[in-house]
Amino acid sequence: MAILFLLCFAAASASAQWRNIAPNALAPKDARNRAGGAIEYRDGMLWAGYTMLSKSSDSGKTWVTVQRPVNSEILDIQFFNRDTGLVADSNSLIQTTNGGQTWDVLTTGTLRWKVAYNRSSSVIHLVDFENSKILSSTNAGTTWRSVKVDSGFAFSLIVAKDGAVFALVSHTFDTGIDIVYRSTDSGMTWVPNGTVGNDSYSIDIDSCDDARLYVANEDYYFKAYQYSRIFTSADRGATWPGAYQVPFPNFLAGSLASSVHAVYAPTTNMGILRSTDQGMNWKLIGGPNAPPDSRSICALNDNVLFVLDSFGSIWSTTNSGGDSIQATGNGNGLLSISPKALFVNDTSHCGAVLHDFVIAHDSGCGPPQIAGYHLIGSDTARYQVVDTLSDSLEVIFTSEFAGFQPDSLVLDRSDGLFDTISLLASGDSSYTLTMMTANVSTDTLGAEVSVPLTISGFPTPEQVQLSLHYTGDVKYLGSFDSLGNQLDVPGPSPYGISRLDIPNDTPGHIAAWAKFLVFADSSPKPIVTFDSLFVGGATTDCEYLDEPTATSIITPPAGCGIPILSRLIQDQPWDVSIAPMTSGVEITSSLDLSDATIELFNEMGTELAEEKTSLTARSPYILSLELAPGIYFVRVQSQARIYNSSIAVTR
Repeated sequence: MAILFLLCFAAASASAQWRNIAPNALAPKDARNRAGGAIEYRDGMLWAGYTMLSKSSDSGKTWVTVQRPVNSEILDIQFFNRDTGLVADSNSLIQTTNGGQTWDVLTTGTLRWKVAYNRSSSVIHLVDFENSKILSSTNAGTTWRSVKVDSGFAFSLIVAKDGAVFALVSHTFDTGIDIVYRSTDSGMTWVPNGTVGNDSYSIDIDSCDDARLYVANEDYYFKAYQYSRIFTSADRGATWPGAYQVPFPNFLAGSLASSVHAVYAPTTNMGILRSTDQGMNWKLIGGPNAPPDSRSICALNDNVLFVLDSFGSIWSTTNSGGDSIQATGNGNGLLSISPKALFVNDTSHCGAVLHDFVIAHDSGCGPPQIAGYHLIGSDTARYQVVDTLSDSLEVIFTSEFAGFQPDSLVLDRSDGLFDTISLLASGDSSYTLTMMTANVSTDTLGAEVSVPLTISGFPTPEQVQLSLHYTGDVKYLGSFDSLGNQLDVPGPSPYGISRLDIPNDTPGHIAAWAKFLVFADSSPKPIVTFDSLFVGGATTDCEYLDEPTATSIITPPAGCGIPILSRLIQDQPWDVSIAPMTSGVEITSSLDLSDATIELFNEMGTELAEEKTSLTARSPYILSLELAPGIYFVRVQSQARIYNSSIAVTR
């Protein structure tokens, strides 16, 4: 009982280190056996599919469905780089060169079970399962050479670093063996190179030792031996002296994945197997159950794994299922950083620019790892590493002032060496804008005045919007450009406010003339203010830092008798009385007004009512409206007169 308890505890602990990052994201082929499916990681992009194909650029946090010519069962996914890749399905092979936006059909026919690039995006190898053929192309799939290698079925292939290709082919199911074939001339000729168990689905190469091969003898469907085995060869497949037998009644899913210091093999019903001693011993590290006959696992490094399960969900672990591998690089591998310079073509106007670079390594025994990083240079405060992934870093540049300041990001390697990435961004100062206007006055008892507005500080003409505010007993006639085009944005505006749209303002020139009708008896010195400037062509929120304001004061004529003369010039003295009522506002004019406009505003400046009517002298006019308690503003105007008043409504 004690032993059983410990085993259960260990399995639960390992399973807890796995996360289902995409529950039921993909559609399995059928609900009965859920065979097939594949997953692949290349240059920061994760690809996965059953009958659907999806991709993720953020380590599985979010997924995008990728459309392809047909939605048949996916059997393999292989990418040469981030954009160029292949998808093999149950009757075709398709290729994309633009990250899955479009696809070209390269071949059609029987089951395409495994595909691989051979050191170039132009050289492709493909196994034809049912016809026991291996197809090869040296021109990116335009033409193919087909070689029939045996009388059984072709299962899988793998390409070594030197270009040698190893393929798994069954002789016949009666013999109970699969043969490992090898080609050293890009698939022109094939020679038998050793035998393994029948119904072996995948072959892989150790990342540390090119001569060491692994074969997953799944035997899930044909059950020639009633159990699964993992075969290992130390002489490039010539002999296969040892095999790890999976405990009955468990079976391998058929896929393999190699990292720097480990080999992984998913199973159909007990999670993931891992070996850290080149296939001699294997242990369970938890994780999901994978579908049979699948390419269901990919390893980014020793500890970061992605696995496709039988229900179309995608799982991940960042610590090798809770049993992290703490190995460090010994310097035998090659580390590459791409690119070697960041921000070289970027100029930032006080905003931020983000770039990332990929850390890659040649598969070798223990390549060096990135142990840390630091910034050097005279302006390192403008740069910051904002995110780190297993194979990339993201760096942000923020401009604070003008000038070119070369700095460097130094990556400290575990082998004692370092790599340097140049940071070559140039920052431009943000632009400071100014708005200018002028005070205006008139000596005429009743006159039209124009208030000018000039905006300066733009490097080039810009489309701008701004607000105009005015106070006092003046009549606003609108704002216009130098050609007489009206600039006011159509639509209702609060009392005393207009929004102006200037489509092509030339810096330093008068952008607008705001026109008003002013009388001598207007309230003393009406005020016009321009503010709330918005620049339509700004590339960043802070490209134009300061929000300018400009104010103009309108000075009517003044002096003894001027108000009386102003009223006389408007024909007769005029007075208006305004009184609140329970159901509206009562308005009484001392003169007949045949073209009166009555407007009512709340204390926030929002127009509540507008009526055009004729007012008869000393005859009350009722503006019917239910008013809540509060302060309201009433404006009565005709062609030559304007009257403003405030009222208080109480209960």
